[in-house]
Amino acid sequence: MVFHQAPSKGDYRGYRLHVEFYTPHITRDRMKYAAGIEWGAGTFTYDGVPEERASVLRKGARKALGKIESMGEVAEE
Repeated sequence: MVFHQAPSKGDYRGYRLHVEFYTPHITRDRMKYAAGIEWGAGTFTYDGVPEERASVLRKGARKALGKIESMGEVAEE
């Protein structure tokens, strides 16, 4: 379900608040399906399995931490 209101800037006298209802598009082979906010706003918010995303975040954090730690090292003369 999505609520649409008139844009806050500009003259939209003919525009009315309205509500749209979307039916779920579920199939057996999908991990996720588009929700109302995604259909209404035209954006896809998340696609993935939490465990896979956590793995990507852990790898990125290790890489960033390695760079931060190497910044504090002083080269020997």
